[in-house]
Amino acid sequence: MLILDGPLPPERESRPLVFGARGIVTLELTVFGPKVALPRGHYGNWVPNPAMRLAQLLATCKDDAGQVTIAGFYDG
Repeated sequence: MLILDGPLPPERESRPLVFGARGIVTLELTVFGPKVALPRGHYGNWVPNPAMRLAQLLATCKDDAGQVTIAGFYDG
């Protein structure tokens, strides 16, 4: 990861090489679903919509007060 945001050193100093950054978290999430649109009359009741399920998952990550609801998130 190359980060270009941050303070610049004075002109005659060498530029630092940083091997880590505090607070950086990455996530790769794969969502599976049907390859084509499915008619609601035949499949809409038992085949979940991956976009809707992902939106519901993200919506439950914080409560109304802005606190993270993931178990153990605030531990340590």
